[in-house]
Amino acid sequence: MTDWLEVRLRLKPLEQGGRKTPVLPRGGYYKPHFRVSAGSEALGVAFTDGPPEVVAGAEATVTVALIYDIDYSALQPGTAFEVLEGLRVIGAGHVVRRWTDERDWHSRASA
Repeated sequence: MTDWLEVRLRLKPLEQGGRKTPVLPRGGYYKPHFRVSAGSEALGVAFTDGPPEVVAGAEATVTVALIYDIDYSALQPGTAFEVLEGLRVIGAGHVVRRWTDERDWHSRASA
């Protein structure tokens, strides 16, 4: 069983420290961390669906799986978060909705 989030995010423009290459949301290969506030725990996620790519400076709605056995209770609808790659903030967003599905995130990511 996997918990899922639909999130709306905006990646930082390149000149503000954004990524040089696009994020590819489909398939579960991109696994950044979300952080709800400075100093809070980094929460690992896997992007599983969305547009084919999201470039620096763009906004998109994507689906992410909550992939670890940790407390994700801070990520509820309406919650704002930062998108991290290591210690670098590359974007921000907010949770649109959250749900649980009996399928494992690996099967959904490859579907």
